[in-house]
Amino acid sequence: GSSVTYTLTVNRKYQSPFFIGFPNSAISMKEGEISELIIKAGDNDPEDIGKLIVALNGSTEIPKWVKYSLLEDAIRFNFSPGYNDSGDLTLQLKITDPEGLSSEEKNLNIKVNDVPTQVAFNPVGNLSAYEGKTSTLQVLAKSLQGLAIVAYSAANLPLGMSFDAATRTLSWTPGYDQSDHESGTKTYS
Repeated sequence: GSSVTYTLTVNRKYQSPFFIGFPNSAISMKEGEISELIIKAGDNDPEDIGKLIVALNGSTEIPKWVKYSLLEDAIRFNFSPGYNDSGDLTLQLKITDPEGLSSEEKNLNIKVNDVPTQVAFNPVGNLSAYEGKTSTLQVLAKSLQGLAIVAYSAANLPLGMSFDAATRTLSWTPGYDQSDHESGTKTYS
């Protein structure tokens, strides 16, 4: 018998890589909340698996509270927004096949929701004042999130009592007709 030798060349048709488990809408988190997100990449070309390049793309400055690490065919994000980081952030992600011939890009939208500042006044206890004699008390408060208290105010103070917001000091010289219990409301912001 006779035989024929021939060469058959199979040309590669590049398949675009794709994201797996990419969020369909913005990721939402609160200030002070810690979270993690892993986005994987896939490809219909089996020889590309394990070689896909996942990267952040674009010129967006990445805030300090966003940390990321590249994994095999994936990217891991760790988010830890502080109490001044509310707002929207968009990160551009891109995956590319090992030859750089095909890629996919998507925007990862992140929304950090504001958390109202919680404030606690330092304990004052019961106070005594004498009619006709000036008494003062410095009012101190602290943010439970570690933020600065920017303004103090006082309302519904007894007659003759004043509050100096700059020094956070209550000052009162009770009149001779005020020998009873008096109270007022102190606020902050």
